[in-house]
Amino acid sequence: MISLPVLCTNQPTVISETFDDEVVAVNLSTGSYYTLENEAAFIWTLLAQGCTEIELLKQVELRYEASHPEIERTVRPFLAELQLEGLVTADIRDGGETATAQLTARPNPVADRPTFSIPILHKYTDMEELLLIDPIHEVDDMGWPSAHSRTHE
Repeated sequence: MISLPVLCTNQPTVISETFDDEVVAVNLSTGSYYTLENEAAFIWTLLAQGCTEIELLKQVELRYEASHPEIERTVRPFLAELQLEGLVTADIRDGGETATAQLTARPNPVADRPTFSIPILHKYTDMEELLLIDPIHEVDDMGWPSAHSRTHE
């Protein structure tokens, strides 16, 4: 059986939340945060389930109006960017189906499929220092902050 890399979000280092058709993701190791909209958010939801690149490309092709070469030409660099930012990892698993392969996605009728746009990762670094601050110091069994660790003037 052939083993293909399964792409998935880099949990627990990366956390994310979906709001309608937008995803906000935070890389806890770097303090950078990101937004993904529309096509990028759809791809993120597939990655959150874990999928091979082939499965992901197929799902995108089923959902959007675009040729396979166009999707492949734009999605592959996007996946590489996600990996470079540490948001996505590749894991080799032996055979079997991933969650995405088990999806029962059916192609929308051509007239109902939205036009495919290049997925874009928006990166923000303005809160890196704040997100990297360790707010927990001098924690005891009673929780944080420890009352006896405070200096009284």
